[in-house]
Amino acid sequence: MMHPPQKRQRVNIPYPPRNGGGFNQQRFGAGGGGGNNTWDDWSRNVEQRLSTLEAEVGKLRKENNQLRLQQRNQQAQAQNATQAPAPVAAAAGAGKQDTRAPLPTANAPATLTFTAIGEPGFMHLLGTDHGASQYQNPCSAGFVVCEASSVRNGDIAETVDHVFQNQRFFTCNKPNQWVRFELQNYRLKPTYYSFAHRAGTIPFYARTWSLLGSEDGQEWESIRDHVDDATLNPNCLHGAWPVQATKFYRYFCVQLGEKGNDKHTNALVLSCFEVWGDWYWAGDE
Repeated sequence: MMHPPQKRQRVNIPYPPRNGGGFNQQRFGAGGGGGNNTWDDWSRNVEQRLSTLEAEVGKLRKENNQLRLQQRNQQAQAQNATQAPAPVAAAAGAGKQDTRAPLPTANAPATLTFTAIGEPGFMHLLGTDHGASQYQNPCSAGFVVCEASSVRNGDIAETVDHVFQNQRFFTCNKPNQWVRFELQNYRLKPTYYSFAHRAGTIPFYARTWSLLGSEDGQEWESIRDHVDDATLNPNCLHGAWPVQATKFYRYFCVQLGEKGNDKHTNALVLSCFEVWGDWYWAGDE
């Protein structure tokens, strides 16, 4: 199976000036007929600016994620180092001990069981730092790396929001559209997953898609394939599906099939991805 390519971020850039206050589609080639140098020059300039911006955004995001991951490693090491019983006669005014249980290991994974759509799963667990802090979006907080084949509208962090509310994320209408999630130092063997459409009554509901898993982000395996699945519709904007996985994964990906939405186009509309199953902390492996 084809693995997802590298992401591209869409950056909104204004159209070139309109001569005479009107937009002549034929002049700019939209109605056929070859366009002109003004449009070609503008297009090349946009592509150059996009490439530069994408490189800068990717660099900043990578640096931010590395910093957050380093902080998370330090927190985990400090947490596991404080699991010894406290002295019987603790000094007055001593700081509170971290009472969280040690992080699960590969030999003793923990389990998150699906109960209902919208209930906390693994993404929510990361967003609360295992219940130690108030919830924040796990992508914005750096616990999960979210990437997409393209971004036509919305923010990539909306793909792992917990509460389905005002999300507007969707990709471009191009073949092979996908959204993938990297758990970084965590591994998970899924038993259930869910995602939502977007807010409002806009169509383009996913119909044919696959949930993929990967251990290295290069080789991908199909965990579940959906064909003409009409779960998502105007009366149901949030769906959930059971899966049978045999291994733990670091990466997950939702990949739309060819013309895989209900309008037979390639735009992937997705928000509030969540997953349940067995998981553990992999450390620096």
